[in-house]
Amino acid sequence: MSVFVLGSLNVDMAVRTETSPKPGQTVEGSSFSLGCGGKGANQAVAIKRLSGNVILSGCLGNDANGLFYRQNLEKEGLDDKAVKSVSESTGVAFIIVEGNGQNRIVIVHGANYCFEPADVRSFEKQIEEANVCLAQLENRTDTIEEFASLARKHNKTFILNPAPAKPLSDGLLKNVSILTPNENELGILTGINPSSQEKVLEACDCLHKRGVDTVIVTLGGKGCFLSTPNSKSHIAGYRVKVVDTTGAGDSFNGALAYMLDEGRSINEACEFANKVGALTVTKAGALSSLPTLKEVKAFPFQN
Repeated sequence: MSVFVLGSLNVDMAVRTETSPKPGQTVEGSSFSLGCGGKGANQAVAIKRLSGNVILSGCLGNDANGLFYRQNLEKEGLDDKAVKSVSESTGVAFIIVEGNGQNRIVIVHGANYCFEPADVRSFEKQIEEANVCLAQLENRTDTIEEFASLARKHNKTFILNPAPAKPLSDGLLKNVSILTPNENELGILTGINPSSQEKVLEACDCLHKRGVDTVIVTLGGKGCFLSTPNSKSHIAGYRVKVVDTTGAGDSFNGALAYMLDEGRSINEACEFANKVGALTVTKAGALSSLPTLKEVKAFPFQN
């Protein structure tokens, strides 16, 4: 059993401030941190900390940030053999975390966009041996399309976390087993404003008609909405004290992939992913906030 993750690896530069600056304004921050992130790596680490078997593929630069990142992958027990080194600078993310825990993020893709379709094909054997394949949208679209095509070729469950959101082709969507947008991403993908439950249903049905098997709309503290062509259900979230929402979506997707790799049902996987996502927002940072399986089992969750 394993999950094959294709995704981004970014060095995160995060500042905490009470409110984000307006145009032309300077505000004081209360702290700064330098860490490892990127949706691909976050999701791979989430799976690893939950005791899952995971392979991470992507690109890092031959620079100080790339070396820093590889050292952190080693600390997490993640093999970096599927992570290429390139001359382009390592990807970075600039994060502003506000006092209420909400965040604003600017990404510079850098080396992440050096991972090409041919690189995906070089790992076809590992994809064939995996149970679940997982990707996001911080890599080149043609690379993600090739990954989805190979996953479909080998009858693998392909999870696409459409973040950061952008319009996607029907050719890609028809190879997606599970699509996991939040409400904002759902609107961007479909052109339908998910302002009500009826509109959410309409947007999900739009995606089903375009070929997506299952849509899971993440709703933050409210849990998630699970939609297939034949059934719709809301899976409740959990009440926690929010410190920082950075990484919550990544931990949800990692937990979802982990549970499906373990052979659990989609409902069980969603319930568990809601717990992992909720626990993640109780801590600051991206990788630093991702919980272990022991922490998830010990936390006193309340709906």
